[in-house]
Amino acid sequence: MDMKFGHKIMEGCAQGGCVLARKPGDWPDLGLYDTLRYVTLAGEVVWEARVAQLAHDVDAERHRIGVQAGSWMSHARDRPMSPFLYRDADLTHWQALEELRKLRSTFDTQAIGANVGPDALTFTLPSSAVDGSAIAELVYIAPPGAKAVSVEYKGANVNIPGGYEAARFDFADVVADLTTGTGTFERESATLDSTDRTATASVARAFIATALCANTTGTTPSDGAKRYLTKAATIGDHGLTNQGDGFLASDMIAHSAALYAPLLDASNLTPSTHIVEHAVEFGLIDPYDFWLRLNKYEGRNLAVRPGRILTFEDFDTETVVWRVRLDEKGVRVRYAGPATERVVNGVIVSYQNVSTGRSTIITPDDEPRLADDDPAIPANRHGIDDWEPIQLPDPDSEEGAIRYGELVLARLNRRRRPGKITIRGHVRDYAGNWHQAFKIKDGDTILVEDEEGNPTGVPLLVHEMQYDGNTKIATVTVDGESQDADALLDQVITERRTRRVR
Repeated sequence: MDMKFGHKIMEGCAQGGCVLARKPGDWPDLGLYDTLRYVTLAGEVVWEARVAQLAHDVDAERHRIGVQAGSWMSHARDRPMSPFLYRDADLTHWQALEELRKLRSTFDTQAIGANVGPDALTFTLPSSAVDGSAIAELVYIAPPGAKAVSVEYKGANVNIPGGYEAARFDFADVVADLTTGTGTFERESATLDSTDRTATASVARAFIATALCANTTGTTPSDGAKRYLTKAATIGDHGLTNQGDGFLASDMIAHSAALYAPLLDASNLTPSTHIVEHAVEFGLIDPYDFWLRLNKYEGRNLAVRPGRILTFEDFDTETVVWRVRLDEKGVRVRYAGPATERVVNGVIVSYQNVSTGRSTIITPDDEPRLADDDPAIPANRHGIDDWEPIQLPDPDSEEGAIRYGELVLARLNRRRRPGKITIRGHVRDYAGNWHQAFKIKDGDTILVEDEEGNPTGVPLLVHEMQYDGNTKIATVTVDGESQDADALLDQVITERRTRRVR
């Protein structure tokens, strides 16, 4: 049997296939989406993927079926996710709803101002008395099909006189119910004391409204009277554990996998550490693309292992998993070029702050985590600020932007030596034990040693491994610039190289 298979970063068990000596026809054990496995004589499954194509090859002498299989990670592209709401911290998603204004046409909706600004939701009072029916209202509409169960808020009243209703949040599934106070309507009081607070409905709803209403006539506000909210983050009806100001990427990946990629087992993901403050989608997106978006905060390897087990692991580039010597039979090492040394001692992050709506720039002067003071960096030895600018493509929180800058800095400064290593037959682990070479997988590390057994450099990260069952050769790509792991990180590296050679 002609069998080939491989592993790849951000996929795990990757593309592979085999040729079977079978006649064309319907085989009960062979069909599209079936699982193709490579199993050792000891019964260990070292690779599996799902059948994507069956090709029949028939001539006068033989019958063959070519089986092509792709990564089970492609299951995360079978069905797009419906619009969803985990946490929406973007104040600009609140609005003055025209439909609601028309429903309230019997009220005076002009005397009190309502504004959605980059920093706050603001209600302003005129400098004269308003009618007792005056009202201004702002509404959050959840993504289509999604619902919000609570809103995390912070705000204050400034010179609001008597005769105005206390702050509140109204929840409803129908816009008209916000006006009538019937049907799906539910009201939760709000305390505006410049403290982080939460208003939670008993049932998740599609609309949330907050308003400033007069309930008497004749009260004259003083100048500058207003009510404002500097935070109004809506929380979806998903049941995940709130970490205070957001959710863990690992929890959201597991939750979305259970809904939209149920054939993957995401029940034991390694918990992530960074709290994601903003995760909402008003359109369709594949689960895999959503996971990549979340992974920009972690820089981990998303992979599907045998058993359709989804993993979310840190890259360990320090621990040696495999060792090869240049004088070992069947080993060939080819580098694409010389090793790259540490090149920058800081990054400048430009992004749109999701909490304020403003374009923001953070430098190492503002945030020490965006600097690397290692004396091994040449710029540090000469007292030079060699800072790399990066632009985040999506709105983000300040902490998220800093976290991403840290990952870019670490990636830029990791010593790399892209290349390919071919290994025929067997490979040694760190302890010196021999294993068949097909056990090498993405995310592992390989240490190349000279003829004396001395390291020729640092451990190399395995990006991809392709194994040919006929020749028993494993072709290992190391320290490559991944097409999938994080396109922006690779773009930063490429752009920097371009600038350096101009």
